[in-house]
Amino acid sequence: MADVTNSLSGRFPGLYLLQSTGQPGFDAGIFSLRGQTPTILVNGVPRNYTDIDMNDIASVTVLKDAAATALYGARAQGGLVLIKTKRGVNAPPVVSFTAQYGVQEPTRLPHLLNSYDYASLYNEALRNDGRAPLYSDTELEAYRTHSDPFRYPDINWYDEALRRSTPQARFNLNMRGGTKKASYFTSLSYLDQSGIFKTDGSNTYNTNANFKRYNLTAGLDVQIDRDTELGINVLGNLGNTQEPGAFTGQLFQNLAATPPNAYPIFNPDGSLGGNSDYRNNIFAQINRSGYRTGSTRNLAVDGRVKRYLPFITKGLYAAANVSFYSSYYENVNFSKSFPYSKWTSAARAIPLTRNSETSLPKPKTRTSSS
Repeated sequence: MADVTNSLSGRFPGLYLLQSTGQPGFDAGIFSLRGQTPTILVNGVPRNYTDIDMNDIASVTVLKDAAATALYGARAQGGLVLIKTKRGVNAPPVVSFTAQYGVQEPTRLPHLLNSYDYASLYNEALRNDGRAPLYSDTELEAYRTHSDPFRYPDINWYDEALRRSTPQARFNLNMRGGTKKASYFTSLSYLDQSGIFKTDGSNTYNTNANFKRYNLTAGLDVQIDRDTELGINVLGNLGNTQEPGAFTGQLFQNLAATPPNAYPIFNPDGSLGGNSDYRNNIFAQINRSGYRTGSTRNLAVDGRVKRYLPFITKGLYAAANVSFYSSYYENVNFSKSFPYSKWTSAARAIPLTRNSETSLPKPKTRTSSS
């Protein structure tokens, strides 16, 4: 799992997680704690930054109801999710390296009808409504025998567009140690999620829905004197997403809405198939629509000072915290259109769109926010 939120599903009573998409880079879940949205604290600081490598997490605590509001006031009325990263220890330096490789696959894909069954049931539905059937017996026989796959195609779009599985790799290198006076923890991580679309390799650029992330986590604790402690946390990441120019979400909508007999992938002359009702050649949307890129940069720096006050009473202390957070997101659109044609009974393709742009598209739009 790429995002910390998804790894918490089913681990805490009352904590519900909704993951609305599995697209790499956008698959973070939304927390709900007893029907309310909890506040997320990372190392004691409220923020929704959860792009943390799971190897860097020391503990996760969920507080509900009075237990949360007693400590954090009205802000915690929806509950709290407390995430703490690992800290240094009073021990010789220990270097740890973790390499993980996994395979992702769809939980379930629909079982689709072939063109003959689809057309037959479509006619039956029309007859039940007292209307004339759409497909003739000749057309039904052509779908059944596959005698003319260009005029009477039979395409399983899920098989043509999606891989059955796709790899995910994660690497983490960290070092931990320290003395009584100072302790430290540093970590570098890399995550690579490959996309699930089938690409034909004809482009000089990648059109799949991929995600790569680089993480930095660092913590330093210093004992200034017997009663004074100083701590610094640094959390940062670089995330790069990529997807087809036609958008990943739109592609999945088209997969669900395009019948198996809509059009062939290619016509006999090599042109892309399509018609006036279905202008969304799914193969072309994956391989011929260009691509879109997104870049995310997050940096969080937290500092704290803790001073014990034994001259007043044992265990009493005063603490001060300061936090800096910066986030930047940029999206660049390299999408382009593609030509498609309808194959007719006259054994020719009728072009429905024309576009001479076949090379690497130039950026159309660039948006950013911080």
